[in-house]
Amino acid sequence: MLEDRVADLQDGRTDIALRIGNPGSVSLIGRRIGEVRKIMVASPAYLARHGIPACARDLMAHQAILFTNDANRSDRNIAGPASGRAAIPLRGRFRVNKAEAAIDAALDGRGILRVLSYQVVPDIEAGRLQRLLPELEPAPIPVQLVFPSALAMTGSLRAFLDFAAPRLAALPVLAPLPDAAHRIARSG
Repeated sequence: MLEDRVADLQDGRTDIALRIGNPGSVSLIGRRIGEVRKIMVASPAYLARHGIPACARDLMAHQAILFTNDANRSDRNIAGPASGRAAIPLRGRFRVNKAEAAIDAALDGRGILRVLSYQVVPDIEAGRLQRLLPELEPAPIPVQLVFPSALAMTGSLRAFLDFAAPRLAALPVLAPLPDAAHRIARSG
């Protein structure tokens, strides 16, 4: 099944899932295969029209593409109390609930988008999007294969993990972002 939701691994219909984040239950075991980050991006055309934000406060003058789904309900602020910095609200008139639509809007120059890195690495590498303010990004988010602890010792699960985990871990979108993706273009 390919679904953009948190699968219920306790119902017995699913043995293993690819999860972005922690397993979510003490009855689940996770095998880490990589990481992703929440990053901010915008198109070069948008940045040419509106300028490149140099700090969190600059974001208040920009339009954000607000992406909301079941897993991403309250992603409206940059930084905040946990980081020791004041929260900066993201403001925007364009709101979508599908990552693909949000990325298309960013590519079209509609605003700044905060999205998971794996979703836009090819666009960053191709120069269609620019990564902004990496110093404001939260800690990396683990990507794991998770499964019920009751299945931990089955031969078929172990065989699947031995086959799938190294192949998934080798995917470039699950590795730390390349140096080129860390550079921030400056106007001038």
